[in-house]
Amino acid sequence: MKGLLKKIALLTLVLCLVIPFIPKAYAAVDLTKYKSTTLEEALTEEEIEYDFKHTAKDSQVTIYLFRGKGCGYCHRFLEYAAGTLMKDYNDKINIVPYEVWYNEDNGELFNGIATMLNSSADGVPFIVIGDQVFTGYSEEMNSSIVSAIETELAKSKDARYDALQEYVKYEAEKEKAAAKANQVDLSAAIIWNFVFTLASTVVILTFVNKRYHDLKGDRPANDEDDEYDDASKEEKSKPNKKKKSNKK
Repeated sequence: MKGLLKKIALLTLVLCLVIPFIPKAYAAVDLTKYKSTTLEEALTEEEIEYDFKHTAKDSQVTIYLFRGKGCGYCHRFLEYAAGTLMKDYNDKINIVPYEVWYNEDNGELFNGIATMLNSSADGVPFIVIGDQVFTGYSEEMNSSIVSAIETELAKSKDARYDALQEYVKYEAEKEKAAAKANQVDLSAAIIWNFVFTLASTVVILTFVNKRYHDLKGDRPANDEDDEYDDASKEEKSKPNKKKKSNKK
């Protein structure tokens, strides 16, 4: 019984010391919960006519468009995209729209990417080309949008900045930083955890040991028991002397 209790105590102390060092797993951003559409679907939803056919390819520059259904400025940018941009860059760019007014998950993505790019999600359309951001839309922005597209096209595919992929890395790093900031001093935590566990183990073992002896109907040996046992042994070791009877 005592051997089992010692093993339990040892296992408890080992777990106490090991658990703080177990690495934490960080969950990656689940991109599947965000719903994007094709440019054609966004144009159809806004009742904008178009006469192009587009096929998305990995080699194309991705343009992320955060829009609101029924937004007038978004409507104007979509008309510009369906006309000029698709005419000049059909096989070189891929516009990926996210509706954020009626889709909360897309709104979360919008806020996250805006924060990552040191911008604010104050309004739509919110257009991301590489690491450049365009908030709102007017015809005066057309030349800047074209310039941003040309800048990305001049880069190799691997050198281009993809905001969505960078957002996944950004969120992972942010989670790690938050975990580190909230973590108490590990050394002190281990010491206090060890002391508390040790004290608890001693109390539990004492209680269990007492209950064990109570159930057996005896009690733990102590110094008085040892003295009593020694005296008993000494008494038993003496030879028995028979008394002589007096005969008259």
